[in-house]
Order: sequence, then C-alpha cells, then structure tokens
Amino acid sequence: MRAFTKDQALAAFLINPMLPLLKTTTCIGYRPCIALVRPFQSPYLSIFRAPNRTLSTTRPSPSKPRLPPSSQPPKTPPDTSPNFKHPRSRPITTIFSGLTTFLSIIALLTLTKTHVFELKTVSGASMHPFLNADYHSSLQRDIVWVNKWRAGENIKRGMVVAFYSPNHPNVVAVKRVVAVEGDVVVTKAPYPFEREEVPVGHVWVEGDVEGRGKSFDSNYYGPVSKSLIEGKVTHVVWPADKRCRIRPENWKGSPRVLEGRRQVEKIEFY
Repeated sequence: MRAFTKDQALAAFLINPMLPLLKTTTCIGYRPCIALVRPFQSPYLSIFRAPNRTLSTTRPSPSKPRLPPSSQPPKTPPDTSPNFKHPRSRPITTIFSGLTTFLSIIALLTLTKTHVFELKTVSGASMHPFLNADYHSSLQRDIVWVNKWRAGENIKRGMVVAFYSPNHPNVVAVKRVVAVEGDVVVTKAPYPFEREEVPVGHVWVEGDVEGRGKSFDSNYYGPVSKSLIEGKVTHVVWPADKRCRIRPENWKGSPRVLEGRRQVEKIEFY
C-alpha cells in the first residue's frame, strides 16, 4: 500500500464520510470534489468515479437517411451563360407593376393636358377664313395647339385665345383678342352701349368672320375676364397645308378700337 503524507491522509479522512452523499448527487455537484482530491491519489476514491455524462440544451435533430452514391441525383452548377433566362416573376407582382405604370402615365397625361398644352378641334365658322376656311364646303375642321402655361399672362392684341364662355361655362370658345384693358371699343349690336372701356383684368374678344350675328363674342356678353382664358392658340396643326405659327403682330388691327385711352396698373396673375 502506498504511503501518504499527512495532508493527503487528512484529505482522504475528510472526503471518505461524504462518499454516500456524493454518489447520490449529479455530476455537476461532485465533479468539483473529484478535481479537488484527485491529486492526492487516495485509494478510498477508487470506487468513486464521475459518470461519463454530457449535458445538451438542444434537441438532437433526426438524421436524414442517406442515399447510396449510385442513387443520389447529380448536382448541376448554376447556369451563367449570356443566354440564360431568369424565371418569370410572380403574376401578382407583374400586374401590380403594370397597373402602377398605367396610372402614372394617365396622371402625367392629365397634368400635361391641364397645365401645359392641348390639341383642340375648332368647330364653327366664327374664325373664318383664318380657321376652318373650308367650313362651308367640307366637314374638315382645323386642329390647333393651345398653350396653357400661364394662360392669362402677357395677353396682346391679335392673339387667338381659348376661353370658357361667360354665358356657357361648359363651352370652350376660340376667338381673337381685339382689345386689352384700358382700350375703348366701338361695339356692335346687340351690345347695349355704343362704346365700352375694357376694365382691368379683362379683354375684348371677337371672331374674324364678317357679318352681323355670325360670331357669338364680346358684343353679346361683354369683356371676358382673364381668369376664364384656358390657353393661347399658338399654332395651326392640321390641315398640313395650312400648318403655321400664329403671330399677333401679323394681325392688322381693328379700326373700332381706341388703344390706350388711359393708364392701366400692371397686375400679375398666378
């Protein structure tokens, strides 16, 4: 039997009575004691060994059956060729993307038509012969370009404008501006006054056609407010042989208009 030192014998003497208690504890409880007395190599501890246990906090995953090498499908590498076509997107995503694009186009067209420009067809003979020159001989109607950007600003005599009729707000009329604010106009029948001074923020419009009662213009409903002007007619788009730009300076003027009879304060329109 191996001889022990005094300290080793004392440690064995203290641990020996606690062996029954240590046997009933878990491995976490008596393993520190084994680590403490193991250097002493006491024969009394030969019957006391820590069980080979492992604690795990995760559940073991079921193992998948492995196929034999002959039955396993071969792994194909991803196709990186230029002609490779990716799988199509989901139908719902494609429909949503198409609907968003369609609504965006509709909104852009509406914004352009309301605030930028619009193509209008001129109906009636009130602007004959400048517009609808073949009104009485054919059903062809002229198509004009209406510039709607800041429509009520920089209105000059001789301009052709599109505006909402004061008597029929749902109707857009096309007439020529013959007088601006501050001018005095010698009116035609059935206007109740022989002369009319154009007030501030208004214009006097008439048709180019000659003859009484052939143009429903300011001689019926008086001066037109600039706020009713929808846009300036700047170009004739159709027919192709009459395509041109409308220049106010080419208009000869009206002998019934007395220009600039009084000074008019400048007003900015927003």
